[in-house]
Amino acid sequence: MIHFKNHTRGFSLIEVVVALLMVSIAIIGALGSQATFLVRSSATANDIRVTIALKNFLYTQSAKVATEGKQQQEIDLPKGTMEYTITSLKKAPAFKDIKDLYLEQVVWKASTGNLEKKLSRLIYRPQEKGSDKKPSDTSEKTKKDAAKAGGV
Repeated sequence: MIHFKNHTRGFSLIEVVVALLMVSIAIIGALGSQATFLVRSSATANDIRVTIALKNFLYTQSAKVATEGKQQQEIDLPKGTMEYTITSLKKAPAFKDIKDLYLEQVVWKASTGNLEKKLSRLIYRPQEKGSDKKPSDTSEKTKKDAAKAGGV
C-alpha cells in the first residue's frame, strides 16, 4: 500500500458522488409516493362529494315522491347526472307478504367515461287509510310538482 505524505482528512470525490446518488434516489422515491398520495386523495374527495350529493338528492326526492316515480338532476362537482327511482317491492318474491315496502335508489353517472355510483335504501311507507293513490297518480303528481318548482 502506498502512503502519500500530503494525506489530509476528508472524503474522496467518489465517496461524495456515491452519497449524493443515494440521497437523490431517496428523494425521488419520496416525491413519487407523494404524487400517488395526491392523486388518491383527490379521487377520495370526489367520492365523498358524490356520496354527499347522492344522499342529499335521495332525501329531498324521498320527501317529494310518495310511492313510485323517477327524477333526474345534473350536478357540477364532479360533473354527472343523478337519477332517483322508487319502486314497489310487492312483486319481489322475498317481500311479497310485506305491503308498502319500496326500494329507493339514486344513481350518479359521470358525464365522461362510464363511472357510476349507487345509493339504495329500503323504506316502508304505509298508505293512509281511505287513500286510493295509485303509482300512476303519484307519477302525475310528481310531474306537476316539478313543473311548479321549475316555474312553468
